[in-house]
Amino acid sequence: MAQIRKALTGAKNGEEWAFDVLFRAFHAPLLRYIRAQRIRWVDDVADEVWTEVGRTIASFDGDPADFRRWLFTIAHRRSVRARFVGDLPVRHGGDDATIDDALFVVQRLAPDDAEIVVLRLVLGLPTGDVAAIVGAERYEVEARLKSGVARMAAWERGPTASDVA
Repeated sequence: MAQIRKALTGAKNGEEWAFDVLFRAFHAPLLRYIRAQRIRWVDDVADEVWTEVGRTIASFDGDPADFRRWLFTIAHRRSVRARFVGDLPVRHGGDDATIDDALFVVQRLAPDDAEIVVLRLVLGLPTGDVAAIVGAERYEVEARLKSGVARMAAWERGPTASDVA
C-alpha cells in the first residue's frame, strides 16, 4: 500500500517508474473487469483507460483506495461506450483460465448485474465503492449482487424438476 501511495505521488509528477508500479498493480484486475463487461476489444478499452489516467492523473487527489475507485469508474464509462460498437461475449484462455471460466459464467448475467458481481466479488471492491462506480444506491448493489449470485448458483446446479415441468 505504501508503494502505491508513493507511486501515486510520482505519477502526478510525471515519473515513468510510478506509472509502471500502478500498471503492474492494477492492469490484471482491470482486464478482468473489462472482459466481464462483454467487451470484445479488451486491450483497446484498457488502453483508453490508461491513456485517460495518464492524461488526468495530475488532477487526481486521493489515496490508493480512491485511485482504485477512480480507475474502475473510468473503466465503467469506457466499457459502457464500447458496448455500443457491437461487442459480444468472448471466452479467453491463458494463464488466468480459471478466472476466465468464472467470468464467462458471469457474462450470462444481465450486463449491469455482471458488472456488480465482478466489481464486488472478483475485484473485492467494497459495496459503497461499487455503488459509486455504477451510479447506484448501496441497497441496489446488494440486491443485484444477491440476485446475480443466486442465478449463477442455479446455473451451476442445473435444471430442477420444476424447471422442466
